Amino acid sequence: MLFWLGEFLSAREHFERAVELSADSGQQLQLLLADPGMFSRVYLANDLWFLGFPDQALTWAEKAMAFALSLEHPNTIGAAMSFAILVRVWRRETGAVAQQAARATAYTEEHGLKFYQISVASYRGWALIEEGRLDDGIAAVRDGMKRWKSAGSARGDPWFASWLCDAYRRAGRLEEGMAAADQTLEWIQRFEERQAEAELYRVKGELLLTGRRHHQAERCFREAIEIARGQSAKSWELRATTSLARLLRDTRRRDEARTMLSEIYNWFTEGFDTADLKDAKMLIDELSA
Repeated sequence: MLFWLGEFLSAREHFERAVELSADSGQQLQLLLADPGMFSRVYLANDLWFLGFPDQALTWAEKAMAFALSLEHPNTIGAAMSFAILVRVWRRETGAVAQQAARATAYTEEHGLKFYQISVASYRGWALIEEGRLDDGIAAVRDGMKRWKSAGSARGDPWFASWLCDAYRRAGRLEEGMAAADQTLEWIQRFEERQAEAELYRVKGELLLTGRRHHQAERCFREAIEIARGQSAKSWELRATTSLARLLRDTRRRDEARTMLSEIYNWFTEGFDTADLKDAKMLIDELSA
């Protein structure tokens, strides 16, 4: 629950303790849908990305997958495949997401794991969007969200919605994007699933910026940064600060842009080959020239 509430530091402590306690995991798997030791590892992986440790996140995603495979339990393997892909999404590794989603689709179909097929289909939608196949990607993500709710779950809706809103922006469908962003932010307030709240505000800011509503966009970016800081969500803070820094650059506030982006960039100690950190470094270099 702490993870979904956006309380990432507290969640990390519990996940790490759960990993320590999972040495005997797998002994009664026939009584479980999926092994809790695997879930502890894969949730820790995602939590670490939010906290600003993209390389450790990938390491734990791989550990979760290896742990699941060692148990030879199809439902656990399917769940691990599904949740481990998310770390690649956060790291913006389009090719890896597409490849792993294809493998996960084949495995979940072979073993009749329909619940995990839904989330994997949404991840493939994200990859399609990143590849520029916007209509196909939008359709896939929307279908995944619809099927997810039909299956009785709304967990993850905010991050799916953030992909959808960004795709609408890229496609020039700004009104649809704004409507989806506002609807999801209202949903977040009602159900307090806050793990992607900062990203929703950032994406809403990008929609507003594309529509040349600069002052409103700036407010959204600053709100995203404030939320991310309150959650110790350094990866979300970096993305939102990069978006704000671009706006500040374009409105002749280059010194402020360079100072604030350098501060969050310099916090990081790993992940410098990931897309978010590369984008930030490129912008810092431009602002410093």
